[in-house]
Amino acid sequence: MIQFREDIAWVCAADGKRTPFDNQQLIGSIQRAIGDQLLAESIANAIYRYACDTNTISTAEIAKLVVTALTLFGLADCANAYRHRDRFAEIRLDQLAGSETFELGFYRQLDHALRSLTAPARLNLSGLRVCVMRLRGAQRWGEGCRTLADEIVGFVRDRIQQASIEVTE
Repeated sequence: MIQFREDIAWVCAADGKRTPFDNQQLIGSIQRAIGDQLLAESIANAIYRYACDTNTISTAEIAKLVVTALTLFGLADCANAYRHRDRFAEIRLDQLAGSETFELGFYRQLDHALRSLTAPARLNLSGLRVCVMRLRGAQRWGEGCRTLADEIVGFVRDRIQQASIEVTE
């Protein structure tokens, strides 16, 4: 029988699936809520040590510990933002537009990504400029790039018009 290493912690999702604890992902999640990398690292490291002691921790318990820690540090507004972090979604347009992706494939992937959203309160689109440059194969930003960027934004707005999703660019 293979024994677990003492410094490995497992995270149990709501569906029962267990994955290794990803400290960097937790740091990024906390940092987006509070904007302070050092404090985010400290909180994430403390939760990681706790998770190692218990061997398995649920995602709900991790969220509860983060909110409690932020509240103890006097960051109640950040704790509230972290508590509602699942109401935010991000689509990285530059990642959807790979080097072998043509416009039709890009729009298909974007449509799939938009349909998979569960009506978050806010959608953040990032990487529009890089995405357009890849799709156009352009070295410089020109009128064709501007037109394609407007078409992509229009496509996103059309797809989410029925849902109550706020788009930020």
